[in-house]
Amino acid sequence: MWSIEANGKVHRLTFSRSLAEHINEQCGGRFDIVRRTFRTGRHLRAGEPSASGVYAVVDTRKFITLRLPLIQGAAEIMRSEWRTIQEAWLE
Repeated sequence: MWSIEANGKVHRLTFSRSLAEHINEQCGGRFDIVRRTFRTGRHLRAGEPSASGVYAVVDTRKFITLRLPLIQGAAEIMRSEWRTIQEAWLE
């Protein structure tokens, strides 16, 4: 996973290095692209915030993380019968 960061703050997470580099190019190269790992934590009920501020959208059929939004509302939009939301912690 790749993190787009500036001044110690994470602005975007993506599983695509080329996307991270493209975003950085479009923003004038002002961000750092950092390779990160993450771990998932407890399942979150609808409307429940993540203590870490990172939300893992997990496919319940394949048990894989599909997205890692930093905004609770974005994670909630992706919740469905086959997708659950879990806390995620960057390492």
